[in-house]
Amino acid sequence: RRVDEVLEQAPVGDVALLFIDLDNFKAVNDSLGHGIGDTLLTAMSVRLRDTVGPDAVLARFGGDEFIVVVRGLVAGEREPDQPDRQPVAMAERLRQAVGRAVVVQGIELFVTASIGFAVNDRAGVSAADLLRDADAAMYRAKARGRDCVEAFAPGTHETTVLALRTATELRRGIERGEVVPYYQPIVELTTGHVVGFE
Repeated sequence: RRVDEVLEQAPVGDVALLFIDLDNFKAVNDSLGHGIGDTLLTAMSVRLRDTVGPDAVLARFGGDEFIVVVRGLVAGEREPDQPDRQPVAMAERLRQAVGRAVVVQGIELFVTASIGFAVNDRAGVSAADLLRDADAAMYRAKARGRDCVEAFAPGTHETTVLALRTATELRRGIERGEVVPYYQPIVELTTGHVVGFE
């Protein structure tokens, strides 16, 4: 609701939504317990708030995911003492803030963040559109190896939808017996022996 309110008043290109996912957070919960995980999330929340400043909207989206909404991208020159509000610069500052060590109950923890972002690049963009696009960009950041920043590209959504459709069709094909595997032998040419299959 708050993001939709921001978008209603903003010109095209003025709002960015950053989707932040803490990499391998599940490993912290699974190995050290949810209490330490919760303390780590609280520490990350403080770091994120300190990094984005009071003008941005910051929210825990769920689990180990956070969103940041930044306005004023096309407002012109920034004050010399104000940080750069452009989404790439903001995302890099957030990524670096998350990457610093956190000490929880005497245990030094390091986590990283994969961050995707999207900008209201056309009229009529809704909060749901920005969330979907920034989320897709975040998954591209994870696919690139984590601990990086990705901007939403128009083809990203179509690629994700195609991958989902292909996975669904393959699953149905297997259930119906429509998929038949063939094994190609790998032959050692010098001996003529089969050494494997692909």
